[in-house]
Amino acid sequence: MTHESTLPSREAAGESTAATDVSAITPSGRKIVVFADGTGNAFSTQESNVWRLYEALDRTKPDQIAYYIKGVGTAGWKPFAILDGITGIGVPSNVRTLYRFLCWTWKPGDEIYIFGFSRGAFTARTLAGLIASEGLVPAAIDGEGVSHADMERNAMAAWRAYRSKSVKSGQVWPTVLVGRWIRDAILLARQMTIGKLLKHLSYDEVQVKRKEADDCLEREMRASAGPDVSPEQIAESRRDNVHVEFLGVFDTVEAFGVPIEELRVAIDYVIWPISFRNGKPHAKIKRIRHALALDDERTTFHPIRFDQSDENEEQRKRGRIKEAWFAGVHSDVGGGYPDGNLSYVPLTWMAGQVENDLRFQPNRIDYFRAYQSVIGPVHDSRAGAAIMYRYSPRPIENDPAYGGPPVVHHSVVQRMLHGSDNYAPITLPAEARVWLPGTTGETADLTEPARARVRTSWQAPAASSQARQDNAAAGEAAVRQLPPPNSGIVQLTLDIVWWRRVSYFVLLALLAVVLAWPKLAAEIVAGLRYLAELVGLSRFYGGLEEGNDRVARVLAIPFDIVKTFVPAAAGVWLDTARTYPLLTIVLALLIYAALKWATSLRDRIHARARLAWIHPDRKIAGDERKAMMPQGQDGSRSFARKRRLGPVSNGLAKLFSTWIFPGTLLLGLFAVLVVASGRSAFNWYAGRNTPMCATAGETVVPEQLVKAEKLFETSSMCWGSGLFLEKGYKYRILIKVKEPWFDRTIMSGPNGFQRPLLSAHGIALPVRRWYGADWFQPIARIGKWGTDELALVAVNQMPADEAPRKIPPKLEKELPDHVEYSPTAEMTKKNRNAGCRLLAFDRIDPSALPAAQETWKQQGFAEQFVAEFIAPESGELFLYLNDAIQILPFLGPYDCYYGNNSGTAEVYLQRVPMPMPLTSN
Repeated sequence: MTHESTLPSREAAGESTAATDVSAITPSGRKIVVFADGTGNAFSTQESNVWRLYEALDRTKPDQIAYYIKGVGTAGWKPFAILDGITGIGVPSNVRTLYRFLCWTWKPGDEIYIFGFSRGAFTARTLAGLIASEGLVPAAIDGEGVSHADMERNAMAAWRAYRSKSVKSGQVWPTVLVGRWIRDAILLARQMTIGKLLKHLSYDEVQVKRKEADDCLEREMRASAGPDVSPEQIAESRRDNVHVEFLGVFDTVEAFGVPIEELRVAIDYVIWPISFRNGKPHAKIKRIRHALALDDERTTFHPIRFDQSDENEEQRKRGRIKEAWFAGVHSDVGGGYPDGNLSYVPLTWMAGQVENDLRFQPNRIDYFRAYQSVIGPVHDSRAGAAIMYRYSPRPIENDPAYGGPPVVHHSVVQRMLHGSDNYAPITLPAEARVWLPGTTGETADLTEPARARVRTSWQAPAASSQARQDNAAAGEAAVRQLPPPNSGIVQLTLDIVWWRRVSYFVLLALLAVVLAWPKLAAEIVAGLRYLAELVGLSRFYGGLEEGNDRVARVLAIPFDIVKTFVPAAAGVWLDTARTYPLLTIVLALLIYAALKWATSLRDRIHARARLAWIHPDRKIAGDERKAMMPQGQDGSRSFARKRRLGPVSNGLAKLFSTWIFPGTLLLGLFAVLVVASGRSAFNWYAGRNTPMCATAGETVVPEQLVKAEKLFETSSMCWGSGLFLEKGYKYRILIKVKEPWFDRTIMSGPNGFQRPLLSAHGIALPVRRWYGADWFQPIARIGKWGTDELALVAVNQMPADEAPRKIPPKLEKELPDHVEYSPTAEMTKKNRNAGCRLLAFDRIDPSALPAAQETWKQQGFAEQFVAEFIAPESGELFLYLNDAIQILPFLGPYDCYYGNNSGTAEVYLQRVPMPMPLTSN
């Protein structure tokens, strides 16, 4: 009788501490109703149909107990709420919370009703499966109530057992099984040590104790049972045989959200099961009702229908599983929009399924019936930022494994005929059936002749409200009028749906360009300049560049003003737009055109869908009339039709979406994990007092310039200067190149260098020691523990050299960035790092080094580098260059790629003196 997430105590739940208490022998007959809300839905924010049902339920008497849990993404701490709302990581916790509540509360004879919406529907279905599979763990063992800690531990064990049974070994890769074995081994070791010490019962022991109590209770019930107690009631009084009386869900979707749908498949099969695996409801769930949305267009929100392939004849006859499709998008069916009149339609339908079983407050459901509107506004599921969701209208299958023949609620037909928005579902098949008005759940073929469709008129009971009678009469009248769809126009509609999928990926590609714009804009300009020179349009391109510069000067001040009002992270995009305004305008126009194209396709899809379900009152425009041409002239040979229905294109699409794309994403995910773990291991290693950072003394740096006793070597991962810094003081460092610097054969100055993404260095970015600094940029480390490191920046803001370097002032001639070096096999073997087993690069041989150094001196590289910094800690100054590190296990030491560096430098340091005080005459 609460909507808080804190579970009631054993006493408040009414749990008897005696296993065979007399009150427990007689069935109590209570109704225990639990509600799981959807993402972002809570009693204090968006009002969903689950909350409305909870509010409408009569909770004034102890024979009905209700418990409501908020949806994921509603935590008080905003960062976790955002993470939870995006990923759904709180769903398993919500399942266990509701499960523990039922374990505390349930008594023999009680009936369980479960409702849920969206991810809450996933929660509800998982909870029902958990109860059917594992029963309810006992709230009392050997006559003593279990503690909350014991209940949490036992519920978690039941959850693990259920998940292991629902996701079998043949459904996942061996990697998942190995993970489970490791987990189970750790849990077993913990139980055999700490568990035995604290006298914790294992899950197997808990099940044995539960069986003993159930057997004892069953014997006593059979001995004292009256004629009104059936054998089924006695069997269902066992905690290991608990049944769910009713499961009602609104638009079930997957619990765990991932940015790319194919990534879910990869994670689900290879890393850890996250998808819903219980499509076939357990036989212990007596009645199931599912309200589904027809018009949601997001792949991520595709519904999880009930698998009815194993339903026997008796179950089908009594209608154990019934699903109905309603007009609207996800939250039009489950509730959550401020204007919720349309969502009242599925709400009253769901309430009608349990009105004879549950007691609602007087007139509460009739209120929703009076104000429901079948022609209420249908919202756009991809409005605003939701346009980033992948476009895909919901598939409606006839296969029993995917829910069986679809049944649309009669309100859908009413809206199609009488709605002011000329509504028509895009993917509604002609083979669908319609849920006729009334509470019996009778259906008929949607496209049958009117006489056959409605064989009998529904007669409202005398006690029915006027609103209920009026709604039923309107629905019955609409069902009689709907004609069958035009198959040719249906195919044309699906062709345009295909093009809209294309438009989504075009827009996605353009947005990816926006994300990479700070790096990509310069590359595009360089490419265009090269093409202009290649085709002889250099003068024309020069005029464009001059115009770009003029526009950039005009926009400089407005951009500076805007930059003061946006986050600092967005500054790099504004700077790029200011530098390349014409190119940025072209990109903006392309994005605008893509959005307009998508909008136009959306309108055309809706127009064609309307025409598919034409009726005499609808006007047909000339261009729309062309769509109703005979077969063979209606676009059947169009490009979209060939791609949509062609076996080759469909086979390639399936291969790409099922294997290639998920496999690539999975490899990328594993690469990220390997790199992250390898870098973490390196950071731990580098943070210790290891020989990598050998100290060279502790000479305190004064205000006068002092020189380090030894030369800095570019091949050192942590060069000790022997100079001691004091915390809080400002220091000036001078690095003077003694011997030219080389990254194998790449020449560099002390200011570092940049390389294109499509190069060896670009590919090696994940293993670069500092992501935010350039290659070969000097990094200062203070103290032997390395807790503070600084990327040094020249006081004159000297940038890193870009490859290829250009000769000023016209920047037309390119300078080489490599030296010519062709070592013999013997030289390579002598100069490479023998410990590197992946890529054993060699440094320039001493015999070839003088020529390489002479080439370096001719290119005009910087030979001095001056930087200033404030010491965040006291300690010795260490230096290293920003280069790649070898982080893969068993493939060599960390300094593999430092070993091919050549060059030295002198290092000078001084503490910046205080400015001279002003003196008066």
